[in-house]
Amino acid sequence: MAITFGYAKSSGGVRIFYACERRVGTPLLVVGRVGASTMMHFEPDLAFNRALAAGASWFMYDRRNTGRSTRTERPVAFDDMVDDLEAMTTLIGEPFDLYGRREGGQLGVALSVRRPEAVRRLLLVSTHRFQNDQERLPEYARRRAQHFEADPIGAMATHLVFEYPGTVPALALEIAKRHVEAMPADIIRAQDHIFDGIDLRDLGACCSSPALFLSQEHEIESLTLEAAGCLPCARVANWNQLGDGTINGAVWRRTWDETFPPGDTARPPNESAEQTTNYGLSARESEVLAVLCRGLSNAEIAATLVIAPSTANRHVANIFAKLGVASRLQAIALAYQEGLVSAPPRARRSVPSLMPKSG
Repeated sequence: MAITFGYAKSSGGVRIFYACERRVGTPLLVVGRVGASTMMHFEPDLAFNRALAAGASWFMYDRRNTGRSTRTERPVAFDDMVDDLEAMTTLIGEPFDLYGRREGGQLGVALSVRRPEAVRRLLLVSTHRFQNDQERLPEYARRRAQHFEADPIGAMATHLVFEYPGTVPALALEIAKRHVEAMPADIIRAQDHIFDGIDLRDLGACCSSPALFLSQEHEIESLTLEAAGCLPCARVANWNQLGDGTINGAVWRRTWDETFPPGDTARPPNESAEQTTNYGLSARESEVLAVLCRGLSNAEIAATLVIAPSTANRHVANIFAKLGVASRLQAIALAYQEGLVSAPPRARRSVPSLMPKSG
């Protein structure tokens, strides 16, 4: 089936470019740094997507301000990127699996909290940025970042040849040039800073989607273990011990399916479907409702939860619609009457470790 592309409408009127192959089965959304404008021309990655999707539909997209997606004057915020993922969620139109690479893991977890009914399972790779602990980053990650900064085209081409064995160097170089054109160095630096201020330890505790973390090192990285420990339902596997130790969609899919069977809708321990879907509120909407019940305005909610004012406005509107109320007083009354608000906002809950022992 031929690859098709188009645009999904995101917040602020931004158009998000995407490429996909539509087939039968549970769709896969690919979330990473390198977008559709680049990778739709790279056959090894297309083959990876097809294998990881197990013959079903798959989708990848360009972030706003990159590739063919709309470029805006104001700086892009983390919530803007999650908005763009939500636009892809609307486009896909049914529950899907999500593959997140590097900071795509942070975005995937954020989306699964905002839209838990849409994200069935997560596969998260190279998650050393998950907690933004620059002091403890593996040395290879620091060297790699320096290489990309000094020679982005050469570093990208080398990376592609290494991770996709058999790739023709000339093709890797062409794709690297497309990548640099789609995501110039200044855009990469600006978007990297967005993630520097995001710590998903609290957000991860609200994620109900089963997540498989893949570590790149020969020994499972401590940062990967800690990141997985932030999610109620997570497992960890070693990338270098799967198949030939390279990016292999078929092997990764098999490991994913064995760890979290596609048809298994089980939730984290001690958490019922009623607790997480009461009135259809997402975990983030429940958090906004708890703050709203303290009498805060939308602007104050945004400041308290460190989200964009437009995001707070959207959450409040969604809450009113789901609760079937027309005012804040009605929302507060119903929330207390139905027990939707019973704990202080942003209260951390104990997260049991569900990870197997390394080795």
